[in-house]
Amino acid sequence: MEKESNSGARQAITRQKKWFGSLIGTAAVLLCFLLAGWFLVLPGFVEKRLAEELTKLGFDRVEMQVVRIGLNEAKISDLRLGGKDPIVIGKITARYRLGDAMGGQLGTVDIEGLELKAVMGTNGVWFPQLENLSLPESDEPMDRLPFEGISIRSAKLFLDDPDGASHLIPVEAKLTRLEPKKIAIQLFAHEKSATLKTDVLIGEETVEVSDGTLSLKCNELPVPGYKNPLSDVFLELAFDGMITAESMVVDVNLLSPAKFETGEIKHPVFEGEEPMEIRPAKWEISPAEDSPLVVYHSEKGAKFAGLISTTNFIAQQSGWELDAKPLRTLLKRDVNGTTLSGWGLSFLKFSPTADWRRKNKIKADS
Repeated sequence: MEKESNSGARQAITRQKKWFGSLIGTAAVLLCFLLAGWFLVLPGFVEKRLAEELTKLGFDRVEMQVVRIGLNEAKISDLRLGGKDPIVIGKITARYRLGDAMGGQLGTVDIEGLELKAVMGTNGVWFPQLENLSLPESDEPMDRLPFEGISIRSAKLFLDDPDGASHLIPVEAKLTRLEPKKIAIQLFAHEKSATLKTDVLIGEETVEVSDGTLSLKCNELPVPGYKNPLSDVFLELAFDGMITAESMVVDVNLLSPAKFETGEIKHPVFEGEEPMEIRPAKWEISPAEDSPLVVYHSEKGAKFAGLISTTNFIAQQSGWELDAKPLRTLLKRDVNGTTLSGWGLSFLKFSPTADWRRKNKIKADS
């Protein structure tokens, strides 16, 4: 009798286990269907919310396609921010831990196919597509940057210069969060005639630029304020700087002698006199031993120092001509004025021009 009772109990326990297992299996299947349905519905929900938030930032029209929203990765493609002349982004891939993402923190973000326009003016560079951008204000200070890293690949910057010429500049960048509020940026930009590389470290109160290089080689380079462009330009620069709330300091050095040719130049030198006319010449600028090529301080202004040389320099003004074969001098310029020194082997000849001599009926053999 006792054996029959124990056997019945075991059968009951077995049936309970099977029932419980069946219940768990059914619940798991239902949960899978629920999650599948949720992730099918979620992209449309996220797309709507993103469009609403981006509109609040000042973009009058927002288009995108949320490709996928997962537990640890999201993909968005074909973004167009703005109506008439939109910012274009080909694809954004964001990776995250779900718990961190719920708190507004992302892991790494890849941005591909960004297209942005910029205009270079006399006062710097501005971005017309971002003119109406309005960032939200918050009473609570941000305790950390909302990402671990951002990679920008296959980006294009369409730059219009002061002379109306347009330049297409491919850009690559990598942003890495070093500390909660400190970020390092590696930037690479290449145009058909120029290459720019630099590292930028952004802290809470400072921006530090280091290991910057700029290489430029082109047939023509327009210079604002001058009629004729520079030609056969070769330039290699190194630069670094520091920006704080109080000031900005930038140092620029030559990595090798800069070379270029100038056409005819007319430049006012003395007040009340006609402009000085400088004949076309081939120039070379070498670094000075005791200072960088350019030092810019937002409070103290800019200083320039470089060894200027050419094989043949001819300038005329008010009936007089200065002829230098060759010309080599240390040119320094700051807020107090311009100085020329260290003439070295320069040979200078100062004489009245042939037109002045004819006008004044003066004959000279040399």
